[in-house]
Amino acid sequence: MLREQQEYGNTYYYNEFDLKLIEDILFEISTGVLDFGERTFVMYTGQRGANLFHKAVTNYASGWIPFVNGMRMGGNPAIIQNTSSPLHSNALTGGFQFVEWQFANNIKVKIEIDPTLDDTVRNKIIHPLGGVANSYRFDIYDIGSPGQPNIQLAKIRGEEDYRGYQWGPFRNPFTGGVNNQNASYDEDSAVFHRMAALGVIVFDPNRSIALIPSILAA
Repeated sequence: MLREQQEYGNTYYYNEFDLKLIEDILFEISTGVLDFGERTFVMYTGQRGANLFHKAVTNYASGWIPFVNGMRMGGNPAIIQNTSSPLHSNALTGGFQFVEWQFANNIKVKIEIDPTLDDTVRNKIIHPLGGVANSYRFDIYDIGSPGQPNIQLAKIRGEEDYRGYQWGPFRNPFTGGVNNQNASYDEDSAVFHRMAALGVIVFDPNRSIALIPSILAA
């Protein structure tokens, strides 16, 4: 339901992921609409998408990152640290991951993982780079003031939650009753059941952005 409402907004398909594409989209949306203090965007993606973002930032900034690290306190001490290994008495570990980037005019992008995009049961289409295609999807759900949420959960008043349980043939763990004449299974245990009728409302699809790999284009 969320995707169906969101698709009426800003939907883009891509073949090759590029920071310039994100910058152009966000700059177009921000100019004349958002104040400089409102230009922080959270992009939800899968684990493959987060890796793609990291590689794009690394490639984009590869020319000057070593220079900046060398000028700042002799480099970033967190990139290379000591570790333990049977291979060497002075073993080292190194690495980093970009999860945020700042463009011109105070446009900031942060990455968050949406685990549903990596679900191999729900997502069946495989991406050429590996993994499911939805893992490469990027979504921004709320553009604008955080005081005016764009997407809200919808519930039926008074029917937010339904609960029940069934117990085996011998002992009821809640009432202390025994000898269940209507037992539906033969194990002496209890099974809990829960259901909720929920929906989602997107107040303004134009306050959301979907960046989707072209393999998922309808």
